[in-house]
Amino acid sequence: MVICKNCYVPMVEVMSFSRDKHEKYCRCPKCRGETKRCKIRKEDLSFGEVLNKTYKRK
Repeated sequence: MVICKNCYVPMVEVMSFSRDKHEKYCRCPKCRGETKRCKIRKEDLSFGEVLNKTYKRK
């Protein structure tokens, strides 16, 4: 878990997908601050894991 330096609020993990690159980073829900973006390799993608996380939140 990553904590925002400005707000001291837990940051949310975000995945960004576009045609030429896939990235993941953390974003603060309060001030919208972001951490450094990291590239995601195709081998690291597991959509089953993403779907499970989405359903557990609801």
